[in-house]
Formats: sequence, structure tokens, C-alpha cells
Amino acid sequence: MLRFFSFLIGFAIGMVLGASAVLLTTPKEGLEIQDAVKDYIEMILDIGRKAAEARKSELETRIQKMDKGAGI
Repeated sequence: MLRFFSFLIGFAIGMVLGASAVLLTTPKEGLEIQDAVKDYIEMILDIGRKAAEARKSELETRIQKMDKGAGI
């Protein structure tokens, strides 16, 4: 049991040191990173919206063709 707790303590210390190293060596500030992530997410969402709109338009066209063919 003592080995397990020693492992947990070492793991926690390693996590703190690792997180500290990342924060100290990150070339951008927090707000810059947040802005970059927001811009990337917006770009991905915009691509998804455009694809959904194109698919919707395609399906509406197919439905109209089916309605005309069925004589409705």
C-alpha cells in the first residue's frame, strides 16, 4: 500500500511540474490561445453549416423531382 501512495505522490508532483513547464514555455498568452481556438471552432462550424445547407438543397431538389414524377 505504501508503494501505491508513493506512486500517487510522485505522479501528482510530476503533473504539477509538467503543467508548470508547459505554462512557462508556451509562446502565446492565454487570451491569444483562446482566440485561436475560437476562430478554429468557428471555421469548422462554418464548414459544417455550408455542407448541411448544400445537402439540404440537394435533398429538396430530389424531393421535388420525385413529386413531379409521382404526379402529386
